[in-house]
Amino acid sequence: MKRGDDNRHETPAETKAKPELYFSRAFQSEIEEVLEERESIEIVERESKDDIYVAVGKKESSYDALRWAINFVVKPGCLVYLVHVFPPVNYIPSPVGRIPKSQVGPEYLKAYMNEESVRRRSLLQKYISLCSKSKVKVDIMLIESEIVEKAIVELIPVLNIKRLVMGSRRSSRRQRRHGKAELVRKNAPEYCEVTVVNAGKVVPENQETTPPFAIPLKENERSSSKARPEFSRKNDRNFFECTCFSGKFVQP
Repeated sequence: MKRGDDNRHETPAETKAKPELYFSRAFQSEIEEVLEERESIEIVERESKDDIYVAVGKKESSYDALRWAINFVVKPGCLVYLVHVFPPVNYIPSPVGRIPKSQVGPEYLKAYMNEESVRRRSLLQKYISLCSKSKVKVDIMLIESEIVEKAIVELIPVLNIKRLVMGSRRSSRRQRRHGKAELVRKNAPEYCEVTVVNAGKVVPENQETTPPFAIPLKENERSSSKARPEFSRKNDRNFFECTCFSGKFVQP
């Protein structure tokens, strides 16, 4: 979105095309939609060229990547964004098997979604604690998507991400070449520096390596920085606040 467009009126078509934006606190019981309140939220433009984005998940490699980023690339005063991609909930477990979400009662569904939220908070807590111990400011990005690498690649131009760190599993060199981190590095826009970390060391990029499949991207997403959409964030947000993009934003 270009500067100066915040106050313009949107057509219905434009509204549908926008990502659904959620604003939450990481220790609340659920993510609350505040689309109606977006106009009243003061947005402060911040210089984010030194901010670091680190993709985190269940694997120990994510913890290694965050620790490497804190030790080697995080500068004083910069902000570390923890990017966590989680799959959408389509089925609910029950004693008789998995049941489609559409067939579950609202109370049971709400209880299950709260349990999922608690599990995510528990997972992210160790990353938050590491940043806290290192006296590093941290924020959280939650993305609901079936395809981790595609979701992260599509997030890069939206947030103008210039530095992204991802962990790679302790596997063979051939397997690492075909992993999520390598796919993101191969498909990321040129202005975004993607660092892949394995066992605490940077994995060099093999220019001759071709990923097993290409993530479909729009042509303008790989063009120059002039084509990048602008995205601003509040710079005085609570330590445990996060922004969550729904699956409608990152489509599998």
